[in-house]
This record gives sequence, C-alpha cells and structure tokens, in this order.
Amino acid sequence: MERELWKPQAWIRAAALAALLAAPAIGQEARVPTDDGRLAALAPVLSQIAALAAVDPVLAANLVPDPWIDSFMAGAFAIGAESSRHADALDPPQSWPIGPWATPASMVQLIHAVDPRAAVALYRALTPRVEGRCNRRKLSFERCDRAIRVAGSRLAACSVLERAAGRTAAPITETQRELARFGKSVVLALRARIHSAAATLWGASWRAPERCDASAARG
Repeated sequence: MERELWKPQAWIRAAALAALLAAPAIGQEARVPTDDGRLAALAPVLSQIAALAAVDPVLAANLVPDPWIDSFMAGAFAIGAESSRHADALDPPQSWPIGPWATPASMVQLIHAVDPRAAVALYRALTPRVEGRCNRRKLSFERCDRAIRVAGSRLAACSVLERAAGRTAAPITETQRELARFGKSVVLALRARIHSAAATLWGASWRAPERCDASAARG
C-alpha cells in the first residue's frame, strides 16, 4: 500500500525527502508534486510551517494537510524497504535548477534555515495523526516511528556522503544514490540536520552518528 502512494520522479523524491526530519510534511494530493511549478509552490509552505512550529507547534501541525502526512509515512516505509547493492559507476550530478532551487547552495540554505528543535516539536504535535494512520493499517505508533527513524538513518548514512564525494565502494540504495547526486554540500547539510533532530527526538534509541571518512566529510 505504501508504495502505491509514492510514485514521484526519482529526483523529486530525493528532493522532497531532504525535508525528512527537517520539516515532516511532504507531498500533495497523497504524493509529492511531479513538476517544477508545483514543487516551487510547495517549498515556501514547508519553510513557513517549519518556522511557525518554532513558536506554536500545535498551530503549525494543524496546517499540515492529511495527504502530506500520508506521503511522509509512505516515503519512510519505502526507504526502509529498499535493498542496498553495489553500483560501481558514478551517477551524473543533478542538473540545476531543480524546482525552486537554482543551485545546490540554495538547497543548502533552505536546509540550514530549518531549526531542528522546531522540526522535533512539529513531529511531536503531529504524533496523534500519525498514530491514527498507523492504527488504521493495524500498525502500532512504535512501528511507524521506527520506520521513520530507519529512513532518517539511511538518508544520513556514510554511504551517501561517500558517493557524493565520488566513491563507489559501499553498497547503496536507490534513494541514497539519488540523494548523493545533489552533491556533497547538500548531503553534508542534510546529514547534520538529521542527526541534530534525531538525537533530540529519539535520544538513546538513535544510534550514534557514523564516523565517515575524514576526507569525504570535509565540506
């Protein structure tokens, strides 16, 4: 069922997933926009909701449409279900502009603008709605929360950073490969935001950040 809700173009999926744990509200009409114009219209809304969550997370959560939560959950389960495999050939970098982002620096700027504490507050305020969806699928909230945690871990994995730095030794999933194509600056920014938010949200249950190769981790 989750996969049926998650059928955007590959680069849009990776772009939208860059909001994971930075602003847990992705998708429109039960899925992520599939053209540049709709994505351009959606991006400012994500930023505004995330900014509002820093002041009033309950109000911000009330502004998140139900289909966005559906797509967010579907994306988390889809990422967790992917299998890693070796892919020796490097993928070409993404062509810019991408939706509302003219350059990698503009995407990095958006990621840096999101306060991880606000993202955590928004996620917590959305918990009752997430739990209701989990229960309707005969899943506990803990099961869904774990799937979201796994998705965040995969997006922040060293294998993504290594590939963004031009290395192909580590096995990698399809979504990780697409994320790496955004370049090392985007991957580093997202990785830092994910770890900051996840450590606050899940505490000891969030595993310690991997020690990535020092040369790959330098910005």
